[in-house]
This record gives sequence, C-alpha cells and structure tokens, in this order.
Amino acid sequence: MYDLFIQSWNFIGDNIASVIAGCALVLTIVEIHLSQRHNRLSAKPYLTTFSNKGTDKQRKWANVELMNNGTGPAFIKSFKVYHEGNFVCDTDYDEIETFLTQTLPKECNHHFETLGKDYSMPVNEKRNLLMLEFSVDASEHDPKTIINKFDLVVDYESIYGQKFTYDSRED
Repeated sequence: MYDLFIQSWNFIGDNIASVIAGCALVLTIVEIHLSQRHNRLSAKPYLTTFSNKGTDKQRKWANVELMNNGTGPAFIKSFKVYHEGNFVCDTDYDEIETFLTQTLPKECNHHFETLGKDYSMPVNEKRNLLMLEFSVDASEHDPKTIINKFDLVVDYESIYGQKFTYDSRED
C-alpha cells in the first residue's frame, strides 16, 4: 500500500506541469462556453411597435412605429403586412401603395415604410411604418381605428443567428 502511494506521488510530481495544463484547459473551455452564452444574451434584438394618435386644428392623425428595443441589432429576414387578417404583401413598395390607395378613404393622406430582407435594424432605431392623416373638417374617420386593422409579422435574427418573430396579432 505504501509503495502504491509513493508511486502515485512520484507520478504526480513528475507530471505536475501536465496536470496543471490540463486543469487550465478545462477551465478555459468552460469560460469560453459561459462567455458565448453571455454574449448571445447581451446582443439580443427585441422588436416592438408603438402607436401614436393626435389632433390639432387642421388634422387628425395616427401612426405606428417599429422599434428595436433590444440590446443588439435585428437582421430582418421577412416583413409581411396583413389587413383584417388577410395577407396583403411583403416588402413590395408598389403593392403596398396600391393596396393603401384602394383601401383607405379618399380623403386620407398616408405615409408608409417597409423593411427589406437583410435590413439591419440597430438598437433603439424607430421606423415610422404607417401614418394616416385626415383633415379635421373633411372626415369622420378615426385614423387609429383604421391603423388597428393592419397587422405586421417580422422574422428577424440576432447577430448570432438566433431566430425571432414579431407578430402584432399576438399583442
């Protein structure tokens, strides 16, 4: 028994550098894994929408903005617009313009934006997706009610390739 102890002790003594290097390697691998996990959390995008409504002496208006309220950029993979639950189009500007012109009341002024595939939306960026405006005297329409008929589905990724979806129908 004593001889086994001496042999083990001599083996450890002769190979101490290798034992320490092995321990350092294991700890480095664990640290890399923890660091990567932390980086994924610290660069996570989060898309959300905000709606505004207002009236002044000449006009009443409403708009909806898309904002990246996360901690990392959002890489847009798809952008789909729905109206009353029906798919309208994706990022085609002319299709959206035609649809809005045919659907909205004639006295409505509108402004819209789309986000193209692979658009990189930085942290805290806001995009005014749709703004409707009516003359106070000329319209009985409520722009906020009209905007609420529209929905948006955006598929996007983080810088690390994590996939996310913003769907206004789930709000």
